[in-house]
Amino acid sequence: GDLGRIGGKGLLSLARKGEDDGDGPLHTTSRSNSSHSRVIHDIYASSTNAADEIFRYQLSREEQHMRILCAETANEIYVCFHGTENLSDWMQNMNYQLEVDRKSFFPCRMHDGLLRLFYRTVPWIELAKKAEQTNKRLILVGHSRGGALATMTGAACARLWAGRYDNFQVFSIASPLCGDHNFSRMIEHLDKSKFQNYFFRRDPIPFLLTSMPSYEPAGEMYMLEMESEARDLQFTPIERDAFFEM
Repeated sequence: GDLGRIGGKGLLSLARKGEDDGDGPLHTTSRSNSSHSRVIHDIYASSTNAADEIFRYQLSREEQHMRILCAETANEIYVCFHGTENLSDWMQNMNYQLEVDRKSFFPCRMHDGLLRLFYRTVPWIELAKKAEQTNKRLILVGHSRGGALATMTGAACARLWAGRYDNFQVFSIASPLCGDHNFSRMIEHLDKSKFQNYFFRRDPIPFLLTSMPSYEPAGEMYMLEMESEARDLQFTPIERDAFFEM
């Protein structure tokens, strides 16, 4: 995968930690750095003061009202989507029925709670126009629910561009599934290499909806394996059938 290969200064650390005993599920974000709370990886960008701001934002409990954070460099536009934090978020997450997009923009059925949240909170049209007008690479990242929103935003921008522009990349980390088999096919048609999903085997969140009819993973899937005494990670590509068998 391309995670961490953008080059430059460390920008963002996402999707961290599990329980201290090593047997718990790996999902939540944390500032701790114990053997089972290592940073998954860094996404790198050109040197910018926005780096620390985005890192603090992703781990923040004080800025829950800031659900999306953007940072712009000379050649990139970074957008970070915050994950689940409170009861209201969980109530939206639990609205997991697959519904047809009433706005008819996504030609598929989507997670109803996420779809409503996407249209209500994500300025995807503005992001798509700004990236195209400035000819900058649009990089969308998110942990947990934020990764699902990043995936949906990337798909929406690509459909809006309709082939005129394709300089973007999505990094989804420890995220739930968000659409049906037609959404998966749409991502395949758009170029699934631009939609990269990273997860730990022991993290339950990416697998929660695999037992629900019609939900399918979209984009490229990479299982992360932490080496025992190292910060480096191994990235194992996972095909659809293998993902469902986990």
